[in-house]
Amino acid sequence: NGNRVGWDAEDDPENPKNWSFWTKWLQICLLIVPVFTSSFGFTVMAGPAAEIMGTLRVHNSQLVTFAITAYTLGQFFGQLIILPLHRKYGIRNVLLLHLVLFPTANICCALSQNAGMLISFRFLSGLTSTFSFLLGYEASIEMFDAYAMGLGGGILAISATIGTTVGLVSGSFLVARLGWQWAFWITAITSGGFGLPSVFLLRETSKKVLLTRKAIRLRKETFNQALYAEVATEKLTRLYQGVWDTYSQHLSKPSLVILYIHSATFQGSIHLIYTTLGYVFLQQYSLAGSHISVAATGIAVSITISAFLLSPFTASSSAWTIQTRALYAKVIGSLMMATLCEVSGFITYGWTAEYHIDKILPILSLSLIPLGGQVSVSCPSPYFRCTIFVVDLVSKEPTRYIAHDTIRLLFCAVLPLGGIPLYRSIGVGWGNTLLGLLNLFL
Repeated sequence: NGNRVGWDAEDDPENPKNWSFWTKWLQICLLIVPVFTSSFGFTVMAGPAAEIMGTLRVHNSQLVTFAITAYTLGQFFGQLIILPLHRKYGIRNVLLLHLVLFPTANICCALSQNAGMLISFRFLSGLTSTFSFLLGYEASIEMFDAYAMGLGGGILAISATIGTTVGLVSGSFLVARLGWQWAFWITAITSGGFGLPSVFLLRETSKKVLLTRKAIRLRKETFNQALYAEVATEKLTRLYQGVWDTYSQHLSKPSLVILYIHSATFQGSIHLIYTTLGYVFLQQYSLAGSHISVAATGIAVSITISAFLLSPFTASSSAWTIQTRALYAKVIGSLMMATLCEVSGFITYGWTAEYHIDKILPILSLSLIPLGGQVSVSCPSPYFRCTIFVVDLVSKEPTRYIAHDTIRLLFCAVLPLGGIPLYRSIGVGWGNTLLGLLNLFL
């Protein structure tokens, strides 16, 4: 069709896949900032949550936990409401929206006068943070071939991992030394300050958006109103309808449901550990304030090391995954082997803390949990390998795994709320044994 607008040729310079090496990797470097700060923004409050809420005269354990997981609940709704917008307005515009709204929400957290305000703005922080990694990964797909795409996605996953670990280790220290507001000031300053170059240097990579803009430009230049993009952007109503269609499409596949349940349960359990770390070490070892940062080092170092060790595999497996459809058996096999590592981590952490054995032992035991989770999905991001499988099985478009990620986020928001009541009712030892067995059977 002569009126269809596409790339002029295989080497069309407007095609992101034909950009120079430095232009492509500059985009990845710019995307690291929102990915890092989004992960940092969640865990920076995990350790000092009780201290922060105590300052605001709230001592209810459920509210303290909800102040942390409200961020994840916001991410859940962000996946449904904000993420699909990039298919109409472009990856760049949605990420720039994040770079404005995310620091603003964290500034509001720092200025909160009561617990209600803090929880509300934590929710909004999560709402505006959820899509940074997913859009970053999609941008890498638009720019690179299969192998380099995996490498770019691996770098973004590592930056998310580092953000998580830095937040875990530094949160209690920041609050103890500078005051609780600085947990949010630092997040806002980092996101806004280091994200500022993106306003000028970040480029649009979405094929749909670029070709739609090209068609509009050519219609103005040629006065030919019949021109149309070969892959045009969609109307908002159709975009959101597509989200719900995706759920029904995914949940009709038993193999995907198995991966969803495993990934979501593990991630929810990890978030439960994050949110109860301060409680466990205060009750069992009388550690508080900046000392909680020390307790977080085991799990933080383990996440970081496993991310770097597995990142070379990420790139090669991503290329192999997309080029073949033989991943299912390999994913299930790796899940079964590494689940034992996860379970042993939960159980040893629980019982060493239960009997007040030297605090270094539960700290080291915590390191087994994320290590097993990383290996079980063979990627720096604990759910990333399952995600790659979902993309390959259902569609080449990474936003198709929105069902997978929203279910994971829902588990991460809800499961931690039962952490402290669980420990109070049956103890830290049996509580973590139950978590370990839950991950084993699922």
